[in-house]
Amino acid sequence: VLELRDIFDGGGVPIDHYIIQVDNGTQLETPGPTYSFDIMYNTTLSVNISAHNCAGYSDPLPLEIKYHQGGVYWLIMILPNTTLNRL
Repeated sequence: VLELRDIFDGGGVPIDHYIIQVDNGTQLETPGPTYSFDIMYNTTLSVNISAHNCAGYSDPLPLEIKYHQGGVYWLIMILPNTTLNRL
């Protein structure tokens, strides 16, 4: 499970939605600024996540991403329009 959450400090425009694209070409637009989704990590090589504000522009604020696998949470701080590659 990947959990996405906008880290909004009042210094920018809050994120309205994310667009998530995995390496098999599947694309998903999330319904809101906080979202969790399942990822088949054993078969997925990369995930590209772009964050958009209500005007549709990509937001430069960092995202907080939690990756949950087997009871372990990995907390990753990245910027939008970043691709997460499997190590």
